[in-house]
Amino acid sequence: MRYSVKRAVLALVCAAALAVPACALGVLQPEQSSYEFLAPADVLLQADGSLLVADSGNNAIVQLRDGTAQVVAGYTLPLGEDGYPKGGYLDGSAAYALFNRPTSLVEWNGGIVVSDRENHCLRVIEDGAVRTLAGSGTAGLKDGAAAKAMFHAPRGLAVNNGVLYIADSGNGCIRALNAKGQVSTYVSGLNEPTDLCWVNGVLYITDAGTHQIISVKNGQKKVFAGSSVRDGEAYIGGFLDGECRSAEFAYPQGICAVGSTLYVSDTGNSAIRKISDGWVSTVAACSAANNELWPGNPAGLSAKGQSIYVADEFGGKVLAVDGGKQLYQDVPADSEHSKAISYMYVYGLMHGTGGTTFMPEGKTVRAAVVAVLHRLSGYPEAEGAAPFHDVSKGAWYYDAMAWAAENKIVQGYPDGRFGPNVEVTREQMAVFLYRYARNGGLAAYEGRSTLDSYSDGGEVGGYAVEAMNWALENGVIEVQAGKLAPQKEVNRAELAEIMTRFVLYWDNLEVN
Repeated sequence: MRYSVKRAVLALVCAAALAVPACALGVLQPEQSSYEFLAPADVLLQADGSLLVADSGNNAIVQLRDGTAQVVAGYTLPLGEDGYPKGGYLDGSAAYALFNRPTSLVEWNGGIVVSDRENHCLRVIEDGAVRTLAGSGTAGLKDGAAAKAMFHAPRGLAVNNGVLYIADSGNGCIRALNAKGQVSTYVSGLNEPTDLCWVNGVLYITDAGTHQIISVKNGQKKVFAGSSVRDGEAYIGGFLDGECRSAEFAYPQGICAVGSTLYVSDTGNSAIRKISDGWVSTVAACSAANNELWPGNPAGLSAKGQSIYVADEFGGKVLAVDGGKQLYQDVPADSEHSKAISYMYVYGLMHGTGGTTFMPEGKTVRAAVVAVLHRLSGYPEAEGAAPFHDVSKGAWYYDAMAWAAENKIVQGYPDGRFGPNVEVTREQMAVFLYRYARNGGLAAYEGRSTLDSYSDGGEVGGYAVEAMNWALENGVIEVQAGKLAPQKEVNRAELAEIMTRFVLYWDNLEVN
């Protein structure tokens, strides 16, 4: 039996549709006007609390305030053969100016700068008029005076120290426009940069082509977050929370910051992700389970405090997301276990105990561990029945137990019992995980015993010696206060920690 934890978890996520809290999302739709968003690509939060929306589908810039939408720039006629605004290229009065797929917005030098993607230029809205700020209207790569500079499908915009930075997506680089009207190339060698933001002198870029977040400091670029695999000319992303460099994204587009926390529109995964303290987590995701079919295609985003505003291009909606929502009332965000518990929640491996609580100090029984491993494998069916006389067919864990016994992950006691409601110990956890990994073909025990190094090493049961050595050697089980504590019972918080380390251990073996 050779299976992939990464692929099994991803399949599980897709099947469960990431059961995120229904209250994590709100839809900000015009209620007091006839305007309908067609393909909003970016949102810009204004000082008065209103939102400016780059509606790429309608080729217009729209202000959304108190349920009312008003076009502030862009003439939405004429219509093309498909019945949608055709767009074009025309400066002049804001009401009659023409755009062609406006994609990003930013305030700069008293005006609103728009990346006019299909016109390959930057436009600016000021004093009721629209004019071309930089670019010739023809795709290309050319630095110099703004009027003669050339871009190719410019997208994300950001300002730092009075300089406007542009994600020049088609050219795979970041351009810079200074106050004197000169365009230069700031960073090159990217794949498909889509958005960018500055935080404390560091530039962060969503590189959709490589499914990664790139950071640039003092002109030096490196991968900040996101692991991807190259397959010929293409890069393959994924969906995985965790440490920045092992986490996975799929075609990320938008990025913004609140303090040192980054929020990312993970477009290919229909999710909003958060990067904080070296850890990537999921804030909200498309949830068919809750009938929440958005964010379907999140693009640009803007944030203030815990409120994140997202342009959902595919869904034709503008969303409000609570970026600071506490997953469980009894697991504070600064808890030492919060990351692991969130990891388990996002991938559907562990659930709360009452909707809003997790009970981190609650007991963990043996049946619960088997159920978690069964979920991790994508709920495979067993060919036979569970062989334990204390496991009845109607039990909630029956299918998991039959699968685990069939694959020799569990063996039970000599008298034929399994003890599903008996609390699991640390050495039993090591045994279950070791058998799971060994049957999956990835257990890497080198036979080096380290148990004698601990004062309670002799307390490890004979059946668990090899498993405990493996678990220690690979960081799956961690020492507590210098001791192994093999007979200590595992609570729910520790189960989340152990399972998180186990999945990351497995993932690293697959990558390496």
